[in-house]
Amino acid sequence: MSEQHTTFVDACLANQARPTDIDDWVDRWHDGEGPELSLDDFLGFTADEAQRALRATSTVEAIIESRRARAIHLILTDYGDGNGWSVRSPQVPIVGGRPTSEQLLGELTAMLLGAGVDITGLDDPRLVLHEEHVAVDPCGAPYRIRWRIGEGESARIEAANRLNTGVIYGWGEYRDREPVLPTGERLLIAVTSTDTLADIEDQLPRRGGCASVAQHLGDDALVTVPFHDSTIGTTDRRFTFDELGLSPESTFGAIVEAVTTAELGDLVQEMKSIDSYTPVIPGQRRFVS
Repeated sequence: MSEQHTTFVDACLANQARPTDIDDWVDRWHDGEGPELSLDDFLGFTADEAQRALRATSTVEAIIESRRARAIHLILTDYGDGNGWSVRSPQVPIVGGRPTSEQLLGELTAMLLGAGVDITGLDDPRLVLHEEHVAVDPCGAPYRIRWRIGEGESARIEAANRLNTGVIYGWGEYRDREPVLPTGERLLIAVTSTDTLADIEDQLPRRGGCASVAQHLGDDALVTVPFHDSTIGTTDRRFTFDELGLSPESTFGAIVEAVTTAELGDLVQEMKSIDSYTPVIPGQRRFVS
């Protein structure tokens, strides 16, 4: 393929074209524009992607987002009280629900394939799974408590357990400082010190994405940092990642240090949960072993 040719996929990734422009690009190929290439090469798709892309615009969008994303994050949510589980993703158009976690897990690969994600199974290295549970605080405010499944999960669950305790019994003064999603919910994400900024940002909605991100420090202590629309801070006081010297590879530990070094320590909260302890997973039930 000529190095001078900008493909449709290249243009989409550079925000110079939209997935809905694909018909125009097909017309340009038929008109003989550009170097002599197959339609697949002109558009920048693999043969398999091309077969799927020409079926529907939503599939084109899924392919572009799969290429764009550092990873494909899948949020697996337990609604509790027998209300079932759901799956969604910021990167691909997948939304679905099943009565049990076992059913959802068993059908997840087929659901992803149907959404245009070309994978062989859930062990695909591009996939990052997150478990999420809903909760309500004493004032009736809805919360989502989330952590990434996999390496380091036990430390994240420890943080999630204490976040859940804080929600169930009330955060008090901390509640008003927590970012609120457009849906009216507050998202709490449990991390470790080595989770990166990319890990956090890629699992949030592209618009209105916000969360309080927390690390367990030992005993009942947590340290939290508010994220809001690709910035760090509260609604009234935000700082860009560049202003804090952060990159996608910056770890949560480095984020806390950067915020503190910038004399913005009041944005970093160290909290103690109350003596009562309410695990986010009753009986330590697990979604994925």
